[in-house]
Amino acid sequence: MATQPLHPRLCAAPLPPIFLPRACASRRSWVPPLRRRPQNRKMIHGRSLNDRILGNEDFSALVKAVIVNEEPDIAFQLALWGEIINSSFEPRIEVIWDLMKAYAQIGQFDEITRIVHETTLRNFGFGPEVYSMAVSCFGKAGQLWLMEEAIKEMVSRGYKVNSVSGNAYVKYYSIYGSLEDMEAAYERLKKSKILIEKGAIRAMASAYINQRQFYKFGEFLRDVGLGRRNVGNLLWNLLLLSYAANFKMKSLQREFLGMLDAGFSPDLSTFNIRALAFSRMSMFWDLHLSIQQMKYECVIPDLVTYGCIVDAYLEKRLARNISFELGKLDVEATPIMLTDPLVFEVFGPYQTVAFLIKDILYTLAMSCPTLSGLALQLCHSFISMERINDWRCLLVLLSRVHKLGTDHLTNPPLLGRQAPASS
Repeated sequence: MATQPLHPRLCAAPLPPIFLPRACASRRSWVPPLRRRPQNRKMIHGRSLNDRILGNEDFSALVKAVIVNEEPDIAFQLALWGEIINSSFEPRIEVIWDLMKAYAQIGQFDEITRIVHETTLRNFGFGPEVYSMAVSCFGKAGQLWLMEEAIKEMVSRGYKVNSVSGNAYVKYYSIYGSLEDMEAAYERLKKSKILIEKGAIRAMASAYINQRQFYKFGEFLRDVGLGRRNVGNLLWNLLLLSYAANFKMKSLQREFLGMLDAGFSPDLSTFNIRALAFSRMSMFWDLHLSIQQMKYECVIPDLVTYGCIVDAYLEKRLARNISFELGKLDVEATPIMLTDPLVFEVFGPYQTVAFLIKDILYTLAMSCPTLSGLALQLCHSFISMERINDWRCLLVLLSRVHKLGTDHLTNPPLLGRQAPASS
């Protein structure tokens, strides 16, 4: 009886031929040479980059090592993404973000574009996030054209521009673009019905301040909406700063009262913006009331507050009254600097108070020959532009000046001028 042939799927595959060396052979059997591995093989976590078994943690550690150690082998950096995309696992978004930042540091923006395209084609599920990261990388490097192209491609693929991408778009146009480009980017953000966030607001504020466009600055703040609560007092403080920059004191007072009527509580930056304007305009009574209100609101002063008081009284040669006004503040507290840095962009680096206090103390010491060398040593060693160790040394000098009671202390030289050398 003939046997039925088995189904082909049930048949075992034929074994490969095995060649055994003959016992009588005088020469050794031929052994195929081992395949050489690439010379640029890197090891991490005890495994090779070419083993195809690296996980997300391995790739993440590898990318961070490249960033931290500034790997000089650019060819190795460029091979990282090819190794990741050709593997069988799905990379995490953190690995892709670290790799994008590494490519941005070495200026390989084409590789960032390649990552975006291949990630989208593989459909990992985080396409919009990858486009947002690309927008941030391009914008941070000042590549506005690439950032614009990434936004257009993101929209063409059907992804919605989220708040992160929209605010980064406005922020980096504010930093690297012109004022017109920045305003056009802000209009596009408004048409997208995306709320502008604190980082983009500060970037646009810095651009308006650098261009000295304070009227447009105020209009922008009103357009954003002064009643927003999620940014704190930022909008109101910037509006007060726009008036204080041009010393429009009536408008400054009116907007401050409007801030109180809107239910906002003034903070340290609010008081220091007003104090800087009052100090420059020598409005002693308003400065005194502002200090009293600061004490009533339980707002702790910083170095800017003290510097405004000293600057105002020395400008009008009223050195005797400095200790009286400083006595209303907590001069025993540790010196701090908490004022918004945008304030210094308006009033200049001279009002950063570290330099201000040094100049004031040096002027006081030079104007009074009876001050001992210890006072000058305190002035130079404890208070300098690089190092502020003890605020109380200022009070030591001021108290000594007050006790000496010399006649010429009531007429010290003006700040910013060279003090005459004592004979």
